[in-house]
Amino acid sequence: MSSSKMEPIILTKDNSNNQIIEITAYHLQDLSMVEKAPNLCKLNLIGGELHDFQSLEKCSKLQELNLRLTKVEDFSSLQKIKSIRYLEVAGMQEKLIETISKMSELKSLSLKHVCLSNLRGLRNLRKLSQIFIGDMGKDPGILELFSIPSIERLKLFIPREYEQERTDGARI
Repeated sequence: MSSSKMEPIILTKDNSNNQIIEITAYHLQDLSMVEKAPNLCKLNLIGGELHDFQSLEKCSKLQELNLRLTKVEDFSSLQKIKSIRYLEVAGMQEKLIETISKMSELKSLSLKHVCLSNLRGLRNLRKLSQIFIGDMGKDPGILELFSIPSIERLKLFIPREYEQERTDGARI
């Protein structure tokens, strides 16, 4: 007899209006359950494989989305969710940056362990004021971030193995 481990789904409820305002889900295969939480403000997805984010379009109050090691086939529907202000992504692929660059209401962006080489599209995000970049690998186009006029806070984590040596042998 095989037993499969059920991963938890954590719901946070606002008692004043009896609505689910936050969901943390592990290894989801689809987001249909989210449609039942129209007042959702924060969604944390850890692991899993999703086709797209179309179900989130019904969550007009969603302000914060955290994606950790979640494999997604199509990110394009994210750009239709105008309420998202805070986006955290860990362990995703290059195709995501095109969608992020069209999320015009985004205020804060955190990218960790993400394979990106062209951050130029982020210059279009006029409301983006905070960026955290963590361990993106060698030469991810970091200089593009300095051309975003609205940035007030920029944090970069560049691993020691990517430091370049100057001609005199000193590290920079």
